[in-house]
Amino acid sequence: MTRFDQAAGGPDAAEILRSIGDVAYNWQIDTDGLSWTGNASAVLGLDSSEISAGRAYARHVSAEGGQSRTDAITQSTQRDHGDGVAYQVQYAFKSGDVTVWIEDTGRWF
Repeated sequence: MTRFDQAAGGPDAAEILRSIGDVAYNWQIDTDGLSWTGNASAVLGLDSSEISAGRAYARHVSAEGGQSRTDAITQSTQRDHGDGVAYQVQYAFKSGDVTVWIEDTGRWF
């Protein structure tokens, strides 16, 4: 295991994610706003302005490609008791003629 210490000049989380081809986001369900790490456009093949809202992102999720993160969160029977509820889903994401399989892991509050 490698420990990165940004205060000591190490890379920040966005740099680490970029180096391994991953993306992080924050979805504010009440406003539907999505904010992404800097490499979302490269990984997903879309300009970040095309996926700046949950509904806009959902338009690219293929219906035949598994449960979406929207469904995983909005249809969950679990309750958040203050520390969030973990979820993990896999689904097909379409950008033009290209389909990318996404593994979406996180916590909703």
